Amino acid sequence: MSGVACKKGEEMTRLLNEIIELVEREFFDTTFLKERWNAIKVQVQEDYAKATSVAERERLLNTLLVQIGTSHTLLITPELSAKIDRAEQEKTESALSYEEVDGVLFAELTSFQVRSIRREERAKFADALAEVDTLILDMRVNSGGSCSAVASFASLFLLPNLPVANVRDREGLQRKHATISPPIPEEENIDHAKEVELMQTHHYLQFQTGGEEMPHFSGEVVILISKDCYSCGEVFVQVMKEEGRAKVVGERSSGAVVAGTVYELRNGYSLLLPFALIESGRGTVLEGRGVEPDVEMSFNEMTSQKIVRELRHQKLIG
Repeated sequence: MSGVACKKGEEMTRLLNEIIELVEREFFDTTFLKERWNAIKVQVQEDYAKATSVAERERLLNTLLVQIGTSHTLLITPELSAKIDRAEQEKTESALSYEEVDGVLFAELTSFQVRSIRREERAKFADALAEVDTLILDMRVNSGGSCSAVASFASLFLLPNLPVANVRDREGLQRKHATISPPIPEEENIDHAKEVELMQTHHYLQFQTGGEEMPHFSGEVVILISKDCYSCGEVFVQVMKEEGRAKVVGERSSGAVVAGTVYELRNGYSLLLPFALIESGRGTVLEGRGVEPDVEMSFNEMTSQKIVRELRHQKLIG
């Protein structure tokens, strides 16, 4: 083996050790770590020692992470990191769009990223809601995002001080009482870093609806979901369902609901790793389960006009 190849192999071994240390220090499921982790780790270490290329070692690292068995777990290579950075720079539009269709407000919500659903967007949406009695909220494709954004958006429909999400790391899972999250200024939380800091500081953090100074919508709400509704998107749907504020129609959501953050590693690599479990405000765990719709229905490529007509035909809206 050449000196360059040997050095590269040593660097990749250090990368494996970094990942193992992070999982053992940060991953929230201590039962998994006690009962299954050691055998998985030892097997990957043995295979890793025999690997001869970077690609083979990266594959083994992903094998290790897949066996953790939760969502929000990914080795981010330098190449993937560059693609993510480019994609983030291109995200400038709002995640919320809407139109009036046959007397109904038909809205599409694709994300709960703080930057994509800011206060001024919510205020405009609240004004549009004031003109109708029925909202159809299409969340069939929603990538998730921020618990604080979920709480702010839910405040348009739910009473103040209502629990929306509980975030519990390994220490928080042993606690009985949550710390209520303070309001987080959007400009301090564009990349969700402030939110993650609060989660990791308080261990068991609860997000509640606030007193948004906007019109409160009390009309009927139907939320459309599918397997492509993820993470905090699922949390919002679940709380609206639990509080009796929406009928949920479509297909079961993805069940990818944990709090993950990106840890920087050596040589341009990074690791997306879940450090906490997210529950609904009433304590429902959605990871691996998803949100079950009240009514199963497939809309395929139907337009918003056809969806409104179909929901009326099924007597799901007035």
